Amino acid sequence: MSLGRDIVGHRPIVSGCFEPGREVLAFGTREELFEILARARREPAEMEKVRDTGHRRALAEHTYEHRLKVILSSLA
Repeated sequence: MSLGRDIVGHRPIVSGCFEPGREVLAFGTREELFEILARARREPAEMEKVRDTGHRRALAEHTYEHRLKVILSSLA
């Protein structure tokens, strides 16, 4: 399992779009990053579940089409 794109630095926008720990793996400190990596090694199926849950939410709520609709509705 490759985690490179699936772990993100915690930013307010992340928790505004996804539920950290359930839909995205976000860290605020180096120690949190190491904890996530250790957990991923111990529980790869759980990490895959987080990835799939986040992917489904991204497709349902966070595509370019969704963003364009928000932008266009604000112009009307």
